[in-house]
Amino acid sequence: MADKEKQTTASYKALRQLRHNDEKVKPGQTVELTEAEAERLLDLGAIEALEKPKSGGKNSGSGGKTKEGTDDPKDGENDPPKE
Repeated sequence: MADKEKQTTASYKALRQLRHNDEKVKPGQTVELTEAEAERLLDLGAIEALEKPKSGGKNSGSGGKTKEGTDDPKDGENDPPKE
């Protein structure tokens, strides 16, 4: 059981009524699930992801940089196409 606590989890929104850990989860409610727990429910369309799985890393993505290497996410967003 201790291993289950160490697994990464993410928040999901229930789209249908379901039962998790002997508790009823109604549509619209949020539930914390591991990737393994969520996999089948996602395939069935019973839940949708609200956030990416929580991992130990602080910035596991691109480090906050856009493709141009700047911190501004809007940088280049409305620029004319490059030729």
